This record gives sequence, structure tokens and C-alpha cells, in this order.
Amino acid sequence: MHCPIFVNNGKKSLATTTVKRNGLVGLKDGSKNDGTVRMKRQIGLIGGIAMIIGTMIGSGIFISPTGVFQRVDGSVGVSLVVWIACGLLSTLTAVTYIELGTVVPRSGGEHAYFMAAFAPLHQFWGEIPAFLFAFMTVTLLKPSALAILSLSFGEYTILPILNGLGTCENWKKNSKDYEFGHKLLAIVCALFVATINIYSAKLSARVQIVFTVAKLIACALVIGIGLYNLSIGEFGSLPNSFDMSENTSYSSVALAFYSGLWSYDGWNNLNYLTEELIDPNRNLPLAIFIGIPLVTILYTFMNISYFTVLSKVELMTKEPVGIRLGDRMLGTLSFIIPVLVALSVYGTANGSQYTAGRISYVAARDGHLVDVLSYVHIKRLTPSVAILLNVDVNSYCLHFFQ
Repeated sequence: MHCPIFVNNGKKSLATTTVKRNGLVGLKDGSKNDGTVRMKRQIGLIGGIAMIIGTMIGSGIFISPTGVFQRVDGSVGVSLVVWIACGLLSTLTAVTYIELGTVVPRSGGEHAYFMAAFAPLHQFWGEIPAFLFAFMTVTLLKPSALAILSLSFGEYTILPILNGLGTCENWKKNSKDYEFGHKLLAIVCALFVATINIYSAKLSARVQIVFTVAKLIACALVIGIGLYNLSIGEFGSLPNSFDMSENTSYSSVALAFYSGLWSYDGWNNLNYLTEELIDPNRNLPLAIFIGIPLVTILYTFMNISYFTVLSKVELMTKEPVGIRLGDRMLGTLSFIIPVLVALSVYGTANGSQYTAGRISYVAARDGHLVDVLSYVHIKRLTPSVAILLNVDVNSYCLHFFQ
């Protein structure tokens, strides 16, 4: 007997019925015996926290401190205030997503919320905001984000190898072999992430937990170096923290938020897979209230560690502060930092790919993208076609990215 590999859920056909709650259109699960193939609820609280922390902590905290520090004209105190304020802003914004995610318990994040808010207003124009969001996210934002993460993985993976071989910086900048190896590792990263996400959603969630632990180890290592320096009386750039340049202005502080918020990106990713979250009314708020404040605390103490080791002049340079800190404090073990950063970036790529597939799947299910993207593997229960689309567009981006 022939059994199809993929099953089309069809337009708005997740075996759900429309209900109204507080004036918004939400969805209620239909019968489990209706024969509809859907993705399972298999992400618990730990998996939800790992999804938030794992997508927020990437390479940004090892690079962005320089951008923030430059824009506040070398003021250590103002830089720390910006990092804390970025965390507070992310947390407050996430509170609104908690309400949206519980009132509109659908996967797809903003796409689902635009549909709930505007689709009932007009049969055609009401769905335009959701369509535009889905189109931009599927064709540009998610694939380019995966491409950047994959390239970062390639860079930090090959860096300790080249340093061990004593390769000079000029060769790395000008060699076509370096560029080829860099992009080859990026492609391998993207394909490996896609393979795991296609094979099993549960396996992908477990991989996310494992790499989140690796991220926390990297953060703990950096923080531990800072605590050690403080314990022996090495305060680095911390004295006179709030000394400010005459050139510092409100506009420069505002620009510093751009660099800081980039490192906090990913706080909303759990809302893209609400339908796969076990007891979302409980676990969505808990995961957000645990994950984002924890990241804020880690980022703050990591910045303090950077300030205890590096001078203000060193913090202004383009070299990633995390790599410079490792070179200064770990000696022959300095390769540990780029390796941990590579693992951290891979975890972020895995979380990004996981959510990208769900956005394409939900948009196609609602009739905003081609139907084939709403197909679910009948055995593995993963949106395989949607995931493959993201990888394909990502490969196109890698061809043009330097």
C-alpha cells in the first residue's frame, strides 16, 4: 500500500477551530482523532529556555562590546548601563509577546499575530501585513541570518587551526584558499543544521540544549577570568568608570543600543513554535522570564570581565574582545575561546533554522506561500520542505557574502 511521505495541511487546516478571546482571533485544538498530521507538542520548559538562551547568545557578546564602547566614546560606566538597559528593554518587549503567545496560541510569531489582529477586518487587505512579514522573513531575513551565522562558525572554527600553524594575517585576508575553506565550513554547518532539523524536531531540541550548555560554559569561563582579576586587585579599565568624553551625546548613546540589541536578538524565537510547546500558558512565560534576565546578567558580568583585562585602547580595536581576552589570559590554551564561540554560533544557527522552518510552514498553511511549504513529513513530523527552502536561499546568500 502506497504511503505518502509528506502530507499537506492545506490552507488554515491545522484541525483547529477559530475562537474569540478578548477581541482577538485565536485557535483551539481540534480532535486528535481527525486524521490530521501535525507537529507534536514536545518542547518542555528546559527546551524553551534553551531555545531562548541558545538563539540569543551567539558571537555577538564576543564582538559587540567594542561597538558599544566606541559609540559611548570609551565610557565604561555608560557602556555597562547600555548593556543592562538593552536587557531590560528586551525583557519588557518579551512581556507583550507572552500575552500574544497565550492569547493567540499559534506558531509563526508575528505572522500569527498580524493574522489575528488584521485578517478579520478585510478579506483581502487584512492579510497583507502578515503576508509581507512572511515574505520578507522567508526570502531575506532568516536565510541571510543563517548565512551570517554559518560564516561566523567557519571563521571561528578555522581560526585556532591557522593560529596553530602560525599563519600570518595577510595570508588570511588575501588567500583564496582561506576564503574557500571558510565558506566550505559555512556550507557544512548549514547543511548539518538542516539535516538535524529535518530528521527530528526532538533531536534538534536536544541539540539546542547541549549547545546552550556549551554557551554557558563559554560565558562562565570569561566571567571566571574577570573574577580572578578582581580577586588579585587587577581592575583594568574599571576605575573612573563614568568618565565621559566631551563628544559623548545622547545620539551616540542611542547608536550604542544598536550594537547591544543585536546581541540580544532571538528573545522572541519561542513564539515561533508555540504549537510545539508543552503547556504554553505556563512554559512560555516561565521560559522568557528565566531566559532573558539570565542572558542580561551574563552579558553584564562578561563585559565587566573584559574591562578588568583589556585597556580602553584595546577595547577600541576591531579584533573581537573575546579572542583578545583569551590570548591575554589563557596562553597556550587560548584556542579554547574560538572553539567555544564556534559551538555557540552553531547553537544559534540551529535555533534560527528551527524557527525559520516554522514561519514558512505557517505562512504556507495560511495560504501566503506555495502549498508545498506546508507539507509535513508523515513519519518525522517536521516541515522538511520549508527547512530545505531556507537552506537553499542561505546557499545563495553565501555565494555573495564576503
